[in-house]
Amino acid sequence: SRELNIVTLASGKAILCPQKVRRLALHNSSRNVSKCFERLRSLLVIGKVGELYNSSVSSILRGGSKLLTVLDLSGASLETFPPEVSKLVLLKYLSLRKTNVKFIPRLIGKLRNLETLDLKDTYVTELPIEIGKLRKLRYLVCDYGVVVPVEIGNLSFLQKLGTIGADKVNGNIIMREVGKLTQLKSLKISGLRTEDGKILCSSLEKLGNLRTLWVDAQAQGGKWNEFELLDLKTLSSGPPLLQKLNLTGHLEETPHWIASLHSLVSVNLDRSKLRDDHLLQWLQDLPNLQVMVFQSDAYVGEELCFKAGGFKSLKYLILLGLQELRWVRLEQGAMPHLEELEIRSCDLMGYPIGIEHRTNLRLRYIE
Repeated sequence: SRELNIVTLASGKAILCPQKVRRLALHNSSRNVSKCFERLRSLLVIGKVGELYNSSVSSILRGGSKLLTVLDLSGASLETFPPEVSKLVLLKYLSLRKTNVKFIPRLIGKLRNLETLDLKDTYVTELPIEIGKLRKLRYLVCDYGVVVPVEIGNLSFLQKLGTIGADKVNGNIIMREVGKLTQLKSLKISGLRTEDGKILCSSLEKLGNLRTLWVDAQAQGGKWNEFELLDLKTLSSGPPLLQKLNLTGHLEETPHWIASLHSLVSVNLDRSKLRDDHLLQWLQDLPNLQVMVFQSDAYVGEELCFKAGGFKSLKYLILLGLQELRWVRLEQGAMPHLEELEIRSCDLMGYPIGIEHRTNLRLRYIE
């Protein structure tokens, strides 16, 4: 790899860095790194490091690595956004994951070629309006509830967005702007207000490429376990390619459009407080559904009855914290491919009815 200049690994105190290095990985090193990296294209920090950034990385970035396209500082000892980064105009990938960075400066707008911005496990809570200048951005990964500007709608190539917060002031505008992101495959939203639900539904109808949808309606400014009504009734039909659906918040009734999600593989309902018969009725005929999770009073009826012939592809059924549930019944022929049934923190009157002849079923029952 040295001859081909595929990757050069710098570790220890003595580091030899040839002029031709294009890809450099730094590991447990804090000094003696040459500044001669005119051809450097990729810089990677490996593992949790302390003084590494302050000496080695900073030295490299100041040393004129203007051709850099990949900068992965995951786990580096960073408190602030490195000002040198704004000069890397060819940069396509930037990761600040697992750093202590709290603020993204307006200079981020200079990175017009950026395609991936990873802010997961940082302390960033808000993004500047200049994020809207990154027209080539495809992946914006951030922590729970990061507030994005209304200019988010400018990012027409975006494929992954989340987890963004529904801001109290501009929440309705942001939900409308999301509808412009027609290339989205993954969308995660936290703190959705009841009054913004209809606008989100309007936007979802335009997102025909969506594969993952994660929405929670945790009350803003309230306690961690307080949730608003999740109003998604006005959605006429769900995204046709949707594979993963996670909804957290109160639902007045089971969304009728769930029955149209023929590509759905996994569904997770949390704190939905549903009690109508449509819940299982509309899920049981989905041909690709393999994982189903109901938790924290997602269902508040006394019985869940899985009908014969239903859930033909289901492999994992998880019921957690359904306080009102008393009976689980599996009719003969229901869920023929079920491999694991997990029931926890549910006050059942007895073991699930109909599992006695399921020799290949793993039952995990914890009261």
